[in-house]
Parts: sequence; structure tokens; C-alpha cells
Amino acid sequence: MDNRLNTILRHKRKIIKLSKDDLFQRYSGHTLGIFWAFFQPTITVAIFWFVFSKGLRSQPVGNIPYIVWFVCGYSAWSYFSETLISATNTFWQYNYLIKKVIFPKSILPLIKVISGFYIHIFFVSISFILVYSQGIEFSIYNIQLIYYMFAMIIYTIALSYIFSTLAVFLKDMTTLIGIIMQLMFWTLPVAWISNTMSLSVIRLLKYNPMYYIIEGYRNSFIYHVWFWENSRYTLYFWSVTIILSIISIVLYKNANKHFADLL
Repeated sequence: MDNRLNTILRHKRKIIKLSKDDLFQRYSGHTLGIFWAFFQPTITVAIFWFVFSKGLRSQPVGNIPYIVWFVCGYSAWSYFSETLISATNTFWQYNYLIKKVIFPKSILPLIKVISGFYIHIFFVSISFILVYSQGIEFSIYNIQLIYYMFAMIIYTIALSYIFSTLAVFLKDMTTLIGIIMQLMFWTLPVAWISNTMSLSVIRLLKYNPMYYIIEGYRNSFIYHVWFWENSRYTLYFWSVTIILSIISIVLYKNANKHFADLL
């Protein structure tokens, strides 16, 4: 068994503390400080509401206002993309800690994953407010959002370790991931409605595991569909995630011995 899990469990308090510190440091140079972390998602939602509802006058998705449909999916995407970009650069950002022999450097990508989750919880709260403001009542299906959050975190952790490890050897990795995230945004049903495209295209796009997560968030908020009702795609998501997790373990285990020399 990979000793990374044992390290995480042994240093869980340190991880929580560093994740909070990371969140505060991210906004330390701003006038409003940490409030920007929660103010920014609110402004983002307001901008999208104005653009789609007032500017483009987007049509409802079924009987759901477009902005509500959009935010439910965007909340998952924003966490994934921003966390992955931030985590990719984590070993360079904390290179002064890596040079400390006693510091458990394997926890560093996890700090970014948890740090981003604080903001994500606030974003999800905004989604709930929007959903309930449209008369969609609380349902037992909402609880499975916990499952999709867990699935997204595990998937994000796997990719974070892969890309942050590669970034030690390839300094342009963070910039490359940023570009990939911009392109990926338009290949996922974040802003566009999946049933407006051909089935062949949808099948191709579903190979991206984040498709599963984004649709899962909407199934939890709006459509009230259990994740096991699409058992084949659920199996596909977890198969890919497990494979990526194994790759991340092997890659990190073989590469981390060179970190101190390169950073």
C-alpha cells in the first residue's frame, strides 16, 4: 500500500492548517482580504445572470431558467479547473518546504485541493439558493451531491499529483494546464445543453470524466436522478479515476527523490 495515505492521515492537522493558510495567503494582498474568496463567486454568478438572462436572453432548459441550470454545473467546473491549475504549481510554490528534510512534501498537492474546497462549499450554497428560489423544493436526491463532491475530489487529487509532479520537470506545465482548462470548458456541458448535440458527439465527449461530475451535480440539484441509474458510466468514471490514482502514485514515488535538486 502506498505510504502516501499513511502520511496524509498522520499529518491531517497540518494539512488542514496549511490549507487555511493557503486560502488566506491567496488574498493577502487584497484590500478585502479573505472576503474576496467568497465575494468573487457571488460576482461571477451575477455577471453570468446578467449576460445570459438580460443580454443573450437565453431560453430556459426545460422549465428551469438557464442561469440556474448553468450555475449548478459551473460550480463543479470552477472548483475542478481552478484547483487543478493551482495544484499544478504547488511544488514550485512551496519549494522552500521541500528542501526541509523533515517536511512531508507528499501532502502539498492535497493542500490546494482542500483550500479550493472551502470556496466550493460557498459556491454550492449559492447554487442551492438559486435552485430553491425557482420553487424547486429540497429532495432526498440533493444528498447525493456529497457523493459527486467526493468523486470529484478523488479525481482532482489524482490529476493534481500527476501534473504537479510533471511540473517540477516541465516548468511550462502550469501554463499548459491553464490553456487545456479553457479548451475543456467548451467540450463539457457547462454552458451548452447536451441534448442539442448528436448522440455520436455526446458519446465522444463523455470520455471526459468531468462530464459525469457536471451532469451529476445537475442530477442532484435539478433532475433528481440517482447516480446508480447510469451504472455503466459510473463504472467508467471510477475505472478511469482508479487508473489515474495508480499512475499518480507510481509517478510521484519515482520522481519525488529528484525534487530537491530541481526546485
